[in-house]
Amino acid sequence: MPARSRRSRRSTLALGCSFVLFAVAGARADSSREVDGRSEAIDGVAGRTGEVGAEGTMGGFAAAADGLSTSAAVEEMEKSVLNGRAERQRPRTIAITSSLPSADSLSPAFAATYDSLFESLASDAKTLVSSATSSLSSRLRGIPGTAITSSSEARDLQSFLDCSSSSGLWVYDASGSWIASQGRGVTVHKQESRYAACDKRFYKGREPGSAADEVEGGWDVRESLKWRWAPSPSCANLAPASLSPSLRSSDPPSRSRFCRLLAHKSTLLLGDSTQYSLHDLLLDWTTTEPQSCYGDLYCKEHALCGEILRSRKGEGVEDWEGDERVYHRLPLPPGGEGLSKREEETVTEEVEKRDSIPSSASHDSTLHPHTHDKRQSSTRSPSYGTLLRYRRTDGLRPSSAQTLPTYAHPSTGVREVNQQWLADSRRSDIVILNKPPLPLPRKGFNESWDEWVRGVLEDERVESEQEALRIVEAAAETTRNVWVAELVEALRAIRAPPSPPDQLVVYRGGWRQHADCAASSVKSDTDADELPTSPGDGPPPRSSQPSLSDLLFRPDNSLLPAHIIYHNAQLFFQNHLARRVVLPAFGVPFLDLDSPLSVWRSGMVGSSSASPFSSLSSSHDAQTLLAGSGKGLRSPTSGDCTRYCFPSPGLSLETFFLGALGHVFEAGWAGDEERAGEWMGGEEGFRNLRERVAGREARAE
Repeated sequence: MPARSRRSRRSTLALGCSFVLFAVAGARADSSREVDGRSEAIDGVAGRTGEVGAEGTMGGFAAAADGLSTSAAVEEMEKSVLNGRAERQRPRTIAITSSLPSADSLSPAFAATYDSLFESLASDAKTLVSSATSSLSSRLRGIPGTAITSSSEARDLQSFLDCSSSSGLWVYDASGSWIASQGRGVTVHKQESRYAACDKRFYKGREPGSAADEVEGGWDVRESLKWRWAPSPSCANLAPASLSPSLRSSDPPSRSRFCRLLAHKSTLLLGDSTQYSLHDLLLDWTTTEPQSCYGDLYCKEHALCGEILRSRKGEGVEDWEGDERVYHRLPLPPGGEGLSKREEETVTEEVEKRDSIPSSASHDSTLHPHTHDKRQSSTRSPSYGTLLRYRRTDGLRPSSAQTLPTYAHPSTGVREVNQQWLADSRRSDIVILNKPPLPLPRKGFNESWDEWVRGVLEDERVESEQEALRIVEAAAETTRNVWVAELVEALRAIRAPPSPPDQLVVYRGGWRQHADCAASSVKSDTDADELPTSPGDGPPPRSSQPSLSDLLFRPDNSLLPAHIIYHNAQLFFQNHLARRVVLPAFGVPFLDLDSPLSVWRSGMVGSSSASPFSSLSSSHDAQTLLAGSGKGLRSPTSGDCTRYCFPSPGLSLETFFLGALGHVFEAGWAGDEERAGEWMGGEEGFRNLRERVAGREARAE
């Protein structure tokens, strides 16, 4: 079991302090070297150089000390000036150190119950999973659908993914220097308009880039886009040997490289409306023009990567300059306008070399069950068979009995949308799924549940902590009795015959709901006014990871809305069980999005409808006024604290969804020449899953 309660708080303080010391040390060193306004503090954290907005040089110190008569006075003045300058130069950072919120600030009885719920849930889940996988052991070696066949390599990859998302710093980079240094742009959203709502609000009444001279850093974009992720340096050491050291960074992937990995493969997304938003993000990254789609209930099959793979060495791809602008043309960071396209020389040369070399002639298909027969024809286009589909399934139920339009979940009485998806799954090379928490049962649907939970909430004699504990206990029971069993049922349907054995399945972890994503002011963060925000972003990000108490209570100690507590409590239990118990048994990697998004109440779809945030900081007033925002009005985006705008804050979804997928693909399909020859869609006739299944059926006849 991972450290939670007191253990979690101690590790949080230790790692957070170490990151801050790195940043302060870098800022102080820059002061002594007279860097004239530039700082390499970010470089001490993430291994790259970033601009941090220093002020002045040591010249002021020399002038001030000139008239002092004693060395002691000089030393005292030097110490005072350096301390002040280091404080000014220290970059704004937010430490992420744990995947679970701490229960330290709650009573010992609450913390003990919270811990015991994790232990009992894990024990019950292990029993269920063991029974479900007992007959599938021959199909579940390593990570099916990749060349990873050992459990140790699969564990190393998961450890690297977990560390990269739950151990690091969000670092404020006002000028977007890290993007400019790589010749990149930011996501150009081209699909559903609701995900462009944040930028629409920010640029209301003016042209993008028109306020560049008035804002800090000179980059006229939403403040939530000026943050970058710096993972703990130790994470790279956890990666398997199959993931090249040059590919262990936690950045959004190269679009060209991502498409080369996806080439000739069919991808299926399964889940609720948050998963559909990631369908839009995938389309944004793998196409240069808007794609026709009829919504989450009528999603068609999309062809991916055609324009990107046909582009000349990625020209106009990595900087997004070749993409059609449907909404706004977000300005490139200062210094990025004159940069050439992002160079991928090392990776490109390596990929081209691998794609030109077929698998070894001595490769024995009896020892490697995922080996593909090679096609003789090499005339198909680079993007042939590169497809994306989405199927709406709130409960991830594979049975046709749950697909009726009027189906209501028997545990909640709430309507649940479940389209038929199992047949599509069996034709897909990649299946990316998510199973969200269940909603609160409809009032009056289950009298015993109402008495057990709602009865306590409505009793004025019960203290607020006991009310919160009852909701958490109810979330645990729903997870135990409903959610885990349904997830295991779905995974068994995907992995058992007649589903193909050589199919990559990835589980995308859910993220929490932020009750204050559309707040115009907050009282819970004492230093909230120190972090910048913009119209369209709503409140600023949290200054630190919220504790469990922050996710249960308002500042006046009253409970947050019960449905949000119930959702988030389920999410913590479910992400933990999926990552530690359920998914490893089925050979499924887990992508953690909740840890890095735990501070991001900014940049959500609902944030775009918020009234301007009231900040005490004067340094960002100009940007707030220039945005021309007014009072928030009711709109289709109002109250949507479950989905994020694109580009996402800190490019977090681009990093922890697409970037993490890229790490799985690189390790599993391109870890060496033999893997690349077997799994990459090169000219030598890689066969996708549909072709492989057809070949097996033909041989069986």
